[in-house]
Amino acid sequence: MKDLLLAWLEPAVAAGLVWRGCGFAYPFRHRPQSVGAKSLQVWPEGQGPPPRVPEFFAACPHCGAPNTDIHLPDDVEQHDHPWMQLDGYAGFDPRLREPPR
Repeated sequence: MKDLLLAWLEPAVAAGLVWRGCGFAYPFRHRPQSVGAKSLQVWPEGQGPPPRVPEFFAACPHCGAPNTDIHLPDDVEQHDHPWMQLDGYAGFDPRLREPPR
């Protein structure tokens, strides 16, 4: 869990998604533009963009779900997950009209 906290403190974190298995926030990195994309940034002659950096985690350190089993934060409350019934879940966003069924 220490690694998860330290990953959030990295300057390379773009935003977060949510693992479906446990509800933990998943940090992901900023992505450099692909080689074929037009960019205003000029690379030194003979060099291209830096290589893509791997993700922080291949799987959730808590539940073991792969880093592809994720939701956007806004989509979480539209689904019913078992971890929503556990102690410590903060509840639904009050801006939503009704919880999912």
